[in-house]
Amino acid sequence: MVKTRKKKAIRKNKTRKCVKGKYKINFIKNNIKNYTSLYILKKGKMILNPNYLVSKGVKLHNMPSSFTLNKNGVQLLNLNKSENLKKCFNKFKIIDTKRNSRNFRKCIRRYLKEYMNEFIKYFKKWGNQIGIDYDDLVIVDSVYRNTDKKVSSPFRSVSAAHIDFDPYMTDYAFIYPFIDRWGEKLEKILGKEIYNKNYWKIGNPIVKVCNVWISLTEPTIKNDALIFCDLQKFNTKQIVPYIASRRVSGKKRNDKFIAQAIKYSANNKWHTKQNMKMGEAYIFDSFKTPHASAHTNANDCSRQSIECRLLFIKHKSIPKRVNKYYIL
Repeated sequence: MVKTRKKKAIRKNKTRKCVKGKYKINFIKNNIKNYTSLYILKKGKMILNPNYLVSKGVKLHNMPSSFTLNKNGVQLLNLNKSENLKKCFNKFKIIDTKRNSRNFRKCIRRYLKEYMNEFIKYFKKWGNQIGIDYDDLVIVDSVYRNTDKKVSSPFRSVSAAHIDFDPYMTDYAFIYPFIDRWGEKLEKILGKEIYNKNYWKIGNPIVKVCNVWISLTEPTIKNDALIFCDLQKFNTKQIVPYIASRRVSGKKRNDKFIAQAIKYSANNKWHTKQNMKMGEAYIFDSFKTPHASAHTNANDCSRQSIECRLLFIKHKSIPKRVNKYYIL
């Protein structure tokens, strides 16, 4: 009798590690060839072509606090522990999310700009702690997402398993499709030479790119959670590089880049932070970590989040004479 009780106790502990509910995400079909353009234009918006995707149920595990960026591809952060950043999140709480999505995004960006130096200070310290060799940090993008169908929002959650960028991209191929959005911030650190294509052919000034995904949901996330595949349980043979596209404001130029879709595998292990609170965040590798938004029909809850990208740059060691030689 004692032995059976022990077994039952062990089983209970195991189930606690899993997140309740049936979650589905999309994977790329096995027959899709590399470098296929997966996007189509629908009602003026670029969306992933559903004919290339297959929906699969995944078992979600609660993400351990022991996960690290270098080992697992993702790491949990609690930004509320910084008193200055907590002030920023307290301002988000008083904004009416239902009233006007566009105004809400403007408010968020205004507060992010107000506290940007605090965010930079926080992530510089974090970068030093995990051993990134860099000179400067640039934070680009501030994509707000609200999964509530009643709220008009240009950015919805992405339910397809993917990795944001292809690791074989040159710095130029990575930067140029976004130069209209990132240029001003990069220029403050690197100068006006960033607009010259030859500049990005000199060495590799961008040494690390990470995404920071922050929950803005009160009290906790109950649906549309962001989920991650543990790199320890991931096979790179599942990757299918594809042609991605983004919206471009005004100027006609190349807006395409290479991202990575993921084939389904039962050997993968997907994780999320259960009952994630406002101000809690994930930081993950933009070139390595598979992720997606997982939806369950068990409830009608929605979530709000904001996502930024960190560019760790090492440029001070490039001699100016070499710089000028290659640009000429």
